[in-house]
Amino acid sequence: MRPLTQHRQRVSTALVGLPVLVAAVSLQSHLPFFALAAVSCLICLFEYFAMLFPSDRKLCLTGVAVGFLPVAVIISGRLELLLMSVYLILLVPSFVFVLSYEKWHDPLRSWAAFVAGAMYLGVSFAHLLLLRQFEQGRLWIFFLLLVIFASDIGAYYAGHAFGSRKLAPALSNGKTVEGSAGGIVSGMAAGVCVWLFFFKQDWTISGFCFVCFTSFFITVVGQAGDLVESLVKRSANVKDSGSLLPGHGGFFDRLDAVILAAPCLYWLLELKKLFL
Repeated sequence: MRPLTQHRQRVSTALVGLPVLVAAVSLQSHLPFFALAAVSCLICLFEYFAMLFPSDRKLCLTGVAVGFLPVAVIISGRLELLLMSVYLILLVPSFVFVLSYEKWHDPLRSWAAFVAGAMYLGVSFAHLLLLRQFEQGRLWIFFLLLVIFASDIGAYYAGHAFGSRKLAPALSNGKTVEGSAGGIVSGMAAGVCVWLFFFKQDWTISGFCFVCFTSFFITVVGQAGDLVESLVKRSANVKDSGSLLPGHGGFFDRLDAVILAAPCLYWLLELKKLFL
């Protein structure tokens, strides 16, 4: 596909998807955002397991069901069952791969790939829902998304303008050190802007330091999430996780940075409660 055509597709998809995302986050009720996050989680899980286990549809559906358990627990409001849902992510595939041991060329690696994907996506999306339940949850979700999206845009244009040194050529040949630096700068700038406009009650020196550190950390973790998804695709020998989002690929392709960064923001806010 020609770069200009792909770029137009990316913009068109964003113009359609952004109003839905903004509406889901903005509404007072958390249910629309929960619904959107739940659907996104299910699609990402299916894309992951379809990449890693393309010839076994039953195993893919099992992975989707097991990986979705932490999200389902939070939606139900039964947070006391959250650890049990994480345990089931370990328990169910253990039985599955033990009972089908002879079927696999490398049973341990297949078991580890199953557990890692279910845990990575299920637990990360669960953190996104927990983040929405904070006192200022809507604002923190907007903060997270704007920082990550600004980082992606900054990395894209800085990489095209100045990129020369490859960041991780074995995983993603298009990413450069200069693009990564541009992403960090733009992500931090977006974080400070959100803080200035929406967190006026926290206009203190410590608040400014916290938002700068948090924005920096989120952009770095988000870029790591992008590379993790590249690792999965390289292992599966595919270019995109899916094709549902024209110009972007799949949901996992588009949300890879948000998925890993959401738990990071959640725990930074929890630590802030304890120490600041």
